[in-house]
Amino acid sequence: MARIRQVRLLPYHLPLRAPWPGADAGWRARRGWLLSLRAEDQTGYGDCAPLPADGGPAHAAAEAWLRTHLGRLRDRPLDELLEDPTLLAEAPPAVACAVETALLDLQARLARRPLRTWIDPGARNRLPVNALAGALDETAEEAARAAGEQGFSVVKFKVGREDPAVTLQRLRALAPRLPPACRLRLDANRAWRDREAVAPLLEGLADLPVELIEEPLRAPTVEDLAWLRARTPCPLGLDESLLDLPRDALLEALPGAWLVLKPSCLGGPRATLALARTGAEEDHPLVLSSALESAAGLCALAEFAACLPDPRPMPAQGLATADWLAEDLGDPPAIRHGTLCLGNRPGSGFHPRTGTPEK
Repeated sequence: MARIRQVRLLPYHLPLRAPWPGADAGWRARRGWLLSLRAEDQTGYGDCAPLPADGGPAHAAAEAWLRTHLGRLRDRPLDELLEDPTLLAEAPPAVACAVETALLDLQARLARRPLRTWIDPGARNRLPVNALAGALDETAEEAARAAGEQGFSVVKFKVGREDPAVTLQRLRALAPRLPPACRLRLDANRAWRDREAVAPLLEGLADLPVELIEEPLRAPTVEDLAWLRARTPCPLGLDESLLDLPRDALLEALPGAWLVLKPSCLGGPRATLALARTGAEEDHPLVLSSALESAAGLCALAEFAACLPDPRPMPAQGLATADWLAEDLGDPPAIRHGTLCLGNRPGSGFHPRTGTPEK
């Protein structure tokens, strides 16, 4: 039985090409840790990347857990660790995601199988993905055109830095200038306080090529979101609300809402896929989304997204974020013409670039 023989942790600080857009703008770098676990002749990797991206209390809590508890993995059987319910019981979500991912990645590499087929033999090999074009501002038309030239049919913009009425004006001006068949996604990151002010925006999306709008309200209740849903044919996307609102009540009150799944926020791939199964059973479209992880995280996220149980044609997934990083730990998954193509290398397929130190 394979045992963990080596545990390494690499802190990283990856600058962005441009400040992160949206209501929570201001990030200029991505901070986190690359976790590597070795057994026999293989190494599994996990990316511990708490939000916000540039540090803060979540990073301090993650570092405290990693420094205190990571040694418990050494010399223990791999299968035992994966089945130990106490191992990550008190770990912050991003830590639990990194450790679980590294364990699963190592298990798949030892079996000489891609991570996705180790989890689900029927997993996909190709994933549609959306472009992340930045903020919905005066550069939006150029950004949408560039995304279309790269083969993306779904383009996501960050909104919320302006009033809802201004956002609607920008969308009405942009819509006739979009590439043919282009669809938009809007992410407000809980920017707007007043549901009455947001309602006209949502009502105005009815005749625009908008696929969904994520998290428009600053501090929503289930009742607030249901109130907004009743006023628009445009689906709402649930991201932060999956973490801090009663989940069963939320899904029941918002039939057809899209579930935007971030494993680093939900506590790991297995919890994420369990929620995805519940969502698919209740007919919620599923999008597995990056939280601006490094290539180590993106490679694993793509493998997990390939296992989503969505019975419909798969919506574009939120995994085309690597270009926002000016530096990276390795090569991210290849994206061609709006499609992420998964290879057949064992595990997640991630390998650190030559010269990347491990501590």
